[in-house]
Amino acid sequence: MRLPWLKYEDLWTKDDLEQRQHYRYCVQKILNDLAKGFRNDSVNVVMAHMTIEGSNRAYSEVDYYTRDTYILSAQMLPTEAQYIALGHIHKPQQISNAAPTYYSGSLIQVDFGEAGEEKGFYLVDVEPGRPAKPEFQPLPCQKPLKVLKCDEANLEETLEANREHPGFLKVIVELNTPKIGLAEMVRKVCPQTLIIEPKYPKSELEKRVELQEGYQFDSVQEFRRYYLQHQGIEVPTPVLEAFKQLHQEMSDAIA
Repeated sequence: MRLPWLKYEDLWTKDDLEQRQHYRYCVQKILNDLAKGFRNDSVNVVMAHMTIEGSNRAYSEVDYYTRDTYILSAQMLPTEAQYIALGHIHKPQQISNAAPTYYSGSLIQVDFGEAGEEKGFYLVDVEPGRPAKPEFQPLPCQKPLKVLKCDEANLEETLEANREHPGFLKVIVELNTPKIGLAEMVRKVCPQTLIIEPKYPKSELEKRVELQEGYQFDSVQEFRRYYLQHQGIEVPTPVLEAFKQLHQEMSDAIA
């Protein structure tokens, strides 16, 4: 069961609280109607794609559908079910509920937020009239993701130690100043590297600004900082001007 989304008219006619209440009312009604069909002589299982409050996220899930309006309480799940199989959250885990309730998680490491996590599925033994007995079955990861963190002093040593890594790498390098040719250097040793992220220390001005009360988010400054961190160079003037124009157009459209 894939649960109902809010209709577009709800976004215009209901505030945030009303949207949450309406969504939860619809989900609760569906679950209650499903539970009415349960029988003592059958296997009663619920499968649903939803976000349960308190579940541990991998943060590779679609963020918008994982918080606020779309979070549901485990108390809404039918206690009469013998097993409840949940999807959307990528970390395998049990959810506290009267019925055995589990997220099996993603079968592969979807992004580097899941690097190092064991993946698999639940093999469920269930028969009429008895609670299910789920058992986690790990799956070997053919292309495991790995995050390397280093600084300029131990960059070469770190890369050499991971030259034969069979999966994909994300390399985070702490630098004091931009390093020309960083990407080429990393991929020469570790061609399986997908992401190279230089990290620079915050300036004293940035630290002071962030500590000030009423700090105002500056989209242009944040874009310049992001570009410098990820590309290793200052954002080119034509790119910056294009960003300013696009940002202004979007701001005018929203206003």
